[in-house]
Formats: sequence, structure tokens, C-alpha cells
Amino acid sequence: MVLSALAQSSEIRPTTKGARAALLAGRYDDAVYILTKITEEDPLSEEAWLFLGVAHSHTRQLKAAVADESKAIELMPSDAQAWTNRATIESDLGKYDRATADASEAIRLQPSIAAAYIARATARAGRRDFDGAEHDATAAINLDPGGRTRGSFAGMRARLAAHANSLSRISRNTWSSPT
Repeated sequence: MVLSALAQSSEIRPTTKGARAALLAGRYDDAVYILTKITEEDPLSEEAWLFLGVAHSHTRQLKAAVADESKAIELMPSDAQAWTNRATIESDLGKYDRATADASEAIRLQPSIAAAYIARATARAGRRDFDGAEHDATAAINLDPGGRTRGSFAGMRARLAAHANSLSRISRNTWSSPT
């Protein structure tokens, strides 16, 4: 009886805690729904915008994800995680110059975030700055020797391999002698 009264109460509101639980469980559409409700009720919730960007990126709504992270940055310009998130998404969109700038800002704000170095390494690789990418990847490894960001490293490795394959094809086509 108490539960049904609570369920009908207008006092029950979606929370970022519930949305984070949905994200961790891989229920990204649920997280988008919850976080959209939160941002409608409280458009100044930086945390909700931050997580909504993450949820949108997992549902491959990348332009919405960039907009969400931009709103989080607008609300809290000193949040290095929001800058890192937006950098990662911008790399996914192929906007490597913007991604490099955002990751650099995250590193300036909080130089101990390994994920920011991974984001900048990925963006630099996209720009064909492989020396810079290697430098940032090394910095990330040094910051996270236990490998908590191992999944990010796997994604970065895949992107670097794709870029290396592209470069290999270009160099073969450019430098091969006529037969």
C-alpha cells in the first residue's frame, strides 16, 4: 500500500543515480530517457548533461552527445571530464582538431586524467601526428599503470591500427614504382 502511494506521488523524480545505474548496466536508452527528464526539470544540472552525453554517445547519437557535453561545459567550464568526453566524441565524428583542443583543455584543467591523454592521443592519430599520439599514450599508461582505462586503450589501439592501415595504403600508392 505504501509503495503504490509512493509510485503515484509526484515527489518521485528520476535521479542521476538511477541513470548512472542504467549506464553501468548497458541500458543506454533507459539512461537517455531518465537523463532527458532530469534536464527538462533541471536544465542547470551539469551532472545530468554530462551523463546524457555519455548515454547519447553509446546510442551513437553523436551530434546530440556533443551538444550535451557542450552544455555541461557551459555550466561547469572547469569540469575536465566533460572536456574529455566531448573530445572523445568529436574524434568519433572525425573532428580531430576540435578533439585535440578539448582534450588539451581537460589536461590543462586536471593533468592526472589518463582518459584525457587517451582522447588526445586518438585525436592526434586522426590528424596523423603519430609522435604526439605516442607521447600522449605513454603519458596515459604512466598515469594508469594498473590499466583501469584498458578499454579506452583498446579503442585507441583500434583507431591507431585503422590510421596505420590508411597510411600504409597511401604510402604504397604514392611510393610504389610503376611496373
